[in-house]
Amino acid sequence: MTMHRRLARSLGALLVASLVAGAAEAALIRGPYLQLGTPTSIVVRWRTDVAEDSRVRWGTIQGALSDTMDDATAVTDHEMTITGLTPDTTYFYEVGSTTTALAGDDTDHVFNSAPATGDSTPIRIWAIGDSGYPDPVGVVRDGDGVRDAYTTFNGGAATADVFLLLGDNAYFAGTDAEYQTDLFEQYPGFMRTTPAWACLGNHEKFAAGTDTILQTGPYYDVFTLPSAGEAGGVPSGTESYYSFDHGNIHFVVLDSEDSISDPTAREVMQDWLEADLASTEAEWLIAFWHRPPYSRGAFHNSDVEQNEVDMRVFMNPIIEDFGVDIVMSGHSHHYERSYMIDGHYGLSGTFGPEHIVDGGLGDPMIDNAYEKSGLGAESHSGTVYVVAGSASEVRSGLGTHPALPVALESLGSFILDVDGDSATGTFLDNLGAVLDTFDMNKAVSCPATPAVGCTAAGKSKLVIVDKDKNKADKLIWKANKMNVDPAEIGDQLLADTIDICAYDASGRLFATALPAGTAGQWTATGSGVKYKDKSASVGGVKVAKIKTSTDGKGLLLAKAKGVHLFTPTIPVSLPVTVQAQNDLTGSCWESVFTALDVSKNADGKFLAKN
Repeated sequence: MTMHRRLARSLGALLVASLVAGAAEAALIRGPYLQLGTPTSIVVRWRTDVAEDSRVRWGTIQGALSDTMDDATAVTDHEMTITGLTPDTTYFYEVGSTTTALAGDDTDHVFNSAPATGDSTPIRIWAIGDSGYPDPVGVVRDGDGVRDAYTTFNGGAATADVFLLLGDNAYFAGTDAEYQTDLFEQYPGFMRTTPAWACLGNHEKFAAGTDTILQTGPYYDVFTLPSAGEAGGVPSGTESYYSFDHGNIHFVVLDSEDSISDPTAREVMQDWLEADLASTEAEWLIAFWHRPPYSRGAFHNSDVEQNEVDMRVFMNPIIEDFGVDIVMSGHSHHYERSYMIDGHYGLSGTFGPEHIVDGGLGDPMIDNAYEKSGLGAESHSGTVYVVAGSASEVRSGLGTHPALPVALESLGSFILDVDGDSATGTFLDNLGAVLDTFDMNKAVSCPATPAVGCTAAGKSKLVIVDKDKNKADKLIWKANKMNVDPAEIGDQLLADTIDICAYDASGRLFATALPAGTAGQWTATGSGVKYKDKSASVGGVKVAKIKTSTDGKGLLLAKAKGVHLFTPTIPVSLPVTVQAQNDLTGSCWESVFTALDVSKNADGKFLAKN
């Protein structure tokens, strides 16, 4: 063989090798996206066009990712579980192969690990139901607008602390191709920064190969869900229904499609739900599933469709027995929202006043927040049911249901902000307008009406300021020239709470309970006790002071400010009564302000002296 022929053959071999290597180089065609986030772990998934091994890198400093995990198996659907995370910490990440990075290590590929279980850090939940139509069609479909309106509402960030998919996530049949366009290409920013928690909708069942018993089909392939209790709660043994914890919230996710329809499978789901809810000590309990137990949707009537009837008959009694606070569903392409209700499991014609725990709208700008007396589960304390099925399409023909005072034919999404012992639900339309809001407050131990027999202050001052920006809200109450016996205070550093309660002529205006012990940040003073909380995280109260005296020189003082302070709508109806109530001793002290004492009660400010 001549040198020329040997050179030609060598060059040819190099060319073939180069072409083969070029053909084998993978491209990213899905993701990366996040699943199953816990305080110490998270699942990272992505898809490539050709099979290759997997590598994920992560760390807290962009450009200096400190940890790496490899999997030598060549696959196109990559799934890696990162462990050893620090709770409530920001991480950057990167995905690819052991030879090539495909995406990441930038500000678009970042996530926050979940807070430690039980931590009461503020949590924003974004819930979208029936979001699977990606393309705008006039005023009927506008998933883009719903997504973008929330992003603007969220300060321009395509993220949330908890991202919920309420079913029918990809139309028409929940195929893999439809999930690609309707979820991954529609919400890329959300999917790569926030783990999505999903429930099965009726349209997901249409895809070929879908079997909820075998847990097969595109829905089960797309999502990684905690069937073994990996994210808290009791293992369900199935991805069709499950639970997870995030901070001080426990979520339960139910199957309103197949498990509810089969008597044997339904009983298994019921038994699991009871065991799961009995096991949690979370401050908030939230449930979601696809088909709503209460709805008058254009095509979906909860009196008619058997799955909705069965969810109401078989699951709601368990939900309410264990004190679930809020239930979210989709299916009806509208927004509907109940009163705070309990105990109604029949058809709509049987709904009556006896099923209403609170018949208001829960909107402090209209009436009052929904209130519960303690943290954690309170059996049959009232549940608010939300239907948010218009994240991509709205349908005309919405009817009325006696349990649902709010019913809107509007595109939009549902936002739930949970902050300590208070929560705010918001329906945001596709144009960025807030069309409904309600508050729910917990640990409200003040009675509905003023206590009787309280020691009256000889001289008092009350200032309430209600601003458009919540951080500017303010409360000052000073009551002095009264008897405050040290025995009536008790050992506030170790014992129970002091409740600060305010009432006008129509009822309770606001209430907060200052916790005792170390959590309450109480300290002893020379003449009593003092409470100090720089972050004003409990009812907005920054400072409270009690000065004891048996000769008419006692004093009570509370100063509160900021977003945690619940302020009543101004003007208020007189008279106004403010009380401090000691849960340990039963003692209470008060100031009463009448019409003669008022110098200003308008324009967002109430000022009274006596």
